Amino acid sequence: MLHLLRSIGKQLFCSYPVAVTVAGFSSLLLLFLVGNSSTSIPIKYPNMGEDAHAYYTKRATSLMPRYTGPTENLTEEQIGIRDSILKSRPGTGLQGPFGPWLSVPSIAQPAQTLGHACRYGTSLSKKESELVILLVGSKLDSVTEIQIHIGEAIDAGWAMDLVGILPILGASQGNRGSSPTFLQDVRTHLLPQLSTERERAIAIFVAELLETNQVTDATYASTKEAVDGQDSVLVEVTSIVGYYSFVCWTLNVFQIPPTLP
Repeated sequence: MLHLLRSIGKQLFCSYPVAVTVAGFSSLLLLFLVGNSSTSIPIKYPNMGEDAHAYYTKRATSLMPRYTGPTENLTEEQIGIRDSILKSRPGTGLQGPFGPWLSVPSIAQPAQTLGHACRYGTSLSKKESELVILLVGSKLDSVTEIQIHIGEAIDAGWAMDLVGILPILGASQGNRGSSPTFLQDVRTHLLPQLSTERERAIAIFVAELLETNQVTDATYASTKEAVDGQDSVLVEVTSIVGYYSFVCWTLNVFQIPPTLP
């Protein structure tokens, strides 16, 4: 048992260098021990929401950008797209993936249009959209995307408890031997935090899609039922997953931090 606890402690300290405090370690240890339980247990993590935010902020702000997009000798087409982006995103402008995308106007223009549709043009509530986005960011370990959207998720109505779960879900990435998969982690640790059947169905749909690149007939049917039988809602959810995967991959490849000088 002592050897097991030491092994668990070592893994937790490696996975959560910022989030591990005395209280946080105890909560994470409990979480690890019940992780394979078939019973969904709503676990509370002392300070884990704040610690997780700090964890992602530290990782994201330490990124050294590889490429942030063209800054001079822009073509007329690029200038037009840039001005359109700045007009539609007055608070953030070319931050995030838009700088690299601008280097290829034929990608930047439709990407901006698709992004606006996925963010503001679906029937999903902002709370549901942010849930999908955070799941994508967690699965793809896009620290910048998560750090940016933590604030959006809180504004949409999510509690900090949800934020505290994200590093747990992200820890299932990489080589952890027989550790739970992302989908299993979502079932065990995230679902108890969700208050409606619709939210739970969307979370499982998204996690299964991200984990297996498809969804089973059973998952499709149960999610469709939860969204009042509307296939179009599943098109919207799938589109948000696809678009924000593109965003996360861009941020990860070019190591874009949340804000640029």
